[in-house]
Amino acid sequence: MLQRAIDAGIPFAWVTVDKAYGKVKHTRFWLEERGVAYVLATKVNDTVIPAQGGESRVDALVAVQPHQRWKRLSGGAGAHGERMRTYVMSATHR
Repeated sequence: MLQRAIDAGIPFAWVTVDKAYGKVKHTRFWLEERGVAYVLATKVNDTVIPAQGGESRVDALVAVQPHQRWKRLSGGAGAHGERMRTYVMSATHR
């Protein structure tokens, strides 16, 4: 679907990816190869390439983020009440 949008010249600034696809490394690589900005959910034990290079586990990257960078937001109402999520942004290699 994304490739068809790119081929058709449909303008978009970025893509969001849920955990089901975010944990699939080739999805990230595919987006990066095409210069597509993205925000994705992934597992804490997944590995990424941070902006400074190398390879790091996600839990190690987020563990060093200052408290002020974390955001707690609602994911909306769910079957068991409001779905609260905690987020932090970390740049990865492009």
